[in-house]
Amino acid sequence: MSEHQNIVIKYRLMGAIILLALGVIFIPLLLDGDGLKLEAFDNVVISLPEEPDYKKIPISSEQIKEKILQDYQDMEAKKQQSAIPETLATKSKKALKLTAWAIQVATYHSEKPALGFKNKLIGKKYSAYIEKFTKNEREFFKVKIGPLPNKQEADKMRIAIAKIFKVKPVVVSYP
Repeated sequence: MSEHQNIVIKYRLMGAIILLALGVIFIPLLLDGDGLKLEAFDNVVISLPEEPDYKKIPISSEQIKEKILQDYQDMEAKKQQSAIPETLATKSKKALKLTAWAIQVATYHSEKPALGFKNKLIGKKYSAYIEKFTKNEREFFKVKIGPLPNKQEADKMRIAIAKIFKVKPVVVSYP
């Protein structure tokens, strides 16, 4: 046998002896029938409260149906009370529809060139923004300027932008 094999055998024998010693110590603790006793829990007393005295009230299915119907009616009445009544002021706001205008300067298939053109417009002091929309499952990015208060001003700006940027802008309603 070589020197290396002797060392390996010595290590294996030492490991076996250690495992055997541990087994001799711990197996009797586990197999003596009493198991591991924890003395800290020997004197613990748990007291439960007495069972409450429930009163049994006879109730018919008709009474249950009436109660459910009454609860539903109460809930509907609360909904109607909490609804905000339409006043003259809210009616006049609906009738007075404010309109603003924007100029659609360009439309791109990807966001990067749209951002570049928007930044170019902002550099020229225009209030530009991008509106994203989907058509036929494709995304598009509209570069717009606005809002503008009236259509005449928007049309004048459209003509100026067409000359400056060599595009064909369109006046559209905002938003």
